[in-house]
Amino acid sequence: MDLRMPEPTTAHEVEFPDVLFMAELIGEFPEVTFLCIVPQCYGTMDLEMSPVMNNAFLKMERLLLDEIERFGIHDQGAC
Repeated sequence: MDLRMPEPTTAHEVEFPDVLFMAELIGEFPEVTFLCIVPQCYGTMDLEMSPVMNNAFLKMERLLLDEIERFGIHDQGAC
């Protein structure tokens, strides 16, 4: 059985699951945390964030900062 993935022809063909799979194959699999926001609806061309999405981003910011702090990196506030 060949445990190699086919070589991508461009950097745009490399997807995140491929990177994780390759890391696992070489024994360098990192701890991974996914933080995701699922939009309320798809397919609109509106470039403005809805209040629901804006609120989700504020919550995501807090989750991200909490996750970063787990590694000893602390929020220094706005520049």
